[in-house]
Amino acid sequence: MKEKDNINNTCVFCNNIFNQKYNLNKHLRENRCESFKKMSALDIHNMLTKNNVKNNINTYNEKCTINNINNIHIERIEIINPINSLDTKYIEPSKMKELVDKYNYPRLNLLLGNYIKDIICNNTQPQNHSVKYVKKNPPTYNSLVQDSDGNLINVVKNLKDSCELLTDPILEILKTKLKQYIKHYKKDDDYDIDTVNDICKELNKDAVRKALGSVLQNDILNDIKMKFTKYN
Repeated sequence: MKEKDNINNTCVFCNNIFNQKYNLNKHLRENRCESFKKMSALDIHNMLTKNNVKNNINTYNEKCTINNINNIHIERIEIINPINSLDTKYIEPSKMKELVDKYNYPRLNLLLGNYIKDIICNNTQPQNHSVKYVKKNPPTYNSLVQDSDGNLINVVKNLKDSCELLTDPILEILKTKLKQYIKHYKKDDDYDIDTVNDICKELNKDAVRKALGSVLQNDILNDIKMKFTKYN
């Protein structure tokens, strides 16, 4: 058996290697894996995400959901990053340059809103959809957060409290992205140090909180794809 086949036909729970993919599927489908039976749902989730098992689960496009402790089902839905661990590598410094070029005090809130929208409700980046609405009236949101012990927690709050919860992690992202922009563009002839300094002064919790409020009300709340369901 080729090495590639070994990987594709190996049970990720007990490490048994099967001659054919069919036998592996039967092993899982008929709940024959003794190692799996002894694992909790959290153990299974952590193992799959930690090992990035691409033959059974794709980090961004598939998710292992547990129907009960003895039944595993793999389907094509997204694994979501918690709000304090979002993936923003796809956002180039040029995105912040657009914000800087359009900046004209006091318009930062609107510009920040567009930037934040690209982070938490970008249709091409479903792994960052960690904030979704539960109901529209009154506006209620579910936010996926990670506590100090690494546990993932769904926090349901109203509009005001959701903004408070999200402000600090989003502010940190924006500050990091602004630093990346400065490093990338500071030697350019059109780099405006005064504008950058003004943005640094205005980029605070209050500005981010207001921008978040706009995104939650005008973007997330009006996009049916951003409605929270138990297994999305």
